[in-house]
Amino acid sequence: MSAASEGRGARAERRGRTAAFGVLVALAFGTLALAGCDAAPAPPEPRLVAAVTDLHVLEARTRLHSDVSPALRDAALARHGYTRATFDAALTASQADADAYTALLAAVQERLGTRTRTGS
Repeated sequence: MSAASEGRGARAERRGRTAAFGVLVALAFGTLALAGCDAAPAPPEPRLVAAVTDLHVLEARTRLHSDVSPALRDAALARHGYTRATFDAALTASQADADAYTALLAAVQERLGTRTRTGS
C-alpha cells in the first residue's frame, strides 16, 4: 500500500470518527430538547464531564487540523483516570438514564462555554 493511500485511509477514518461524534452530539442535543423538567437529576460525575469536554475539544481540533491521534485521545482519557474501556462503560451507563445523560451534556456544554470565555 502506498503512503498516499495510507494517508487517505487515515483521513477517512478520522472523518468517520468525526461524523460519529457529530451524530452523538446531535442525539445529545435532541435528548436535551425532549427531556422533561420535572425533577433535577443528580449532578454528573465531574471526572466524566472533564473527560467528555476534553474529547470534544480534541474532536474540534481534528476538524481544524489533522494531527489528533488515538494516542492523544488515550492521553486525554488517562488524565482523568480512564482507559477507553472504562470511559466507554461510564458513558454508556450515563446514557441509560436520560436525565443523567442530559445533565452530563449540559455540564459539558457549560464547561466548553467557560473554556471559550477564558481561552483555556
